[in-house]
Amino acid sequence: MRKIILFLMSIVILSSLGAREITRFEARQFILRTNDMVLKAKNEVKIHKVFTGDLKQAIIYEDEAIRLFKNEKYGAAFYHSYIARFYANKSINANTGCDKKFIETLSVV
Repeated sequence: MRKIILFLMSIVILSSLGAREITRFEARQFILRTNDMVLKAKNEVKIHKVFTGDLKQAIIYEDEAIRLFKNEKYGAAFYHSYIARFYANKSINANTGCDKKFIETLSVV
């Protein structure tokens, strides 16, 4: 199920981007906003103590996005950062008890 969700997310991302290249500035801004979201997820997990493993996945994808950004692969960094946001959002939803829609939290895309 997780692979299907990631596959569908990648199709949405690629179709919304079209043939446009992600610039360094756009990737950097997206990664910084993802970092804020992962930090919010970490604080929610600290407060509510609901450990689902989604925060770990968010951190793994965020680290990978940063590594790709440093290697000047901005499109791949953007993609991994997007997936990190997805997992951070899942972690926040599990800890707050409400079900915020993922698209509402991604006003940047």
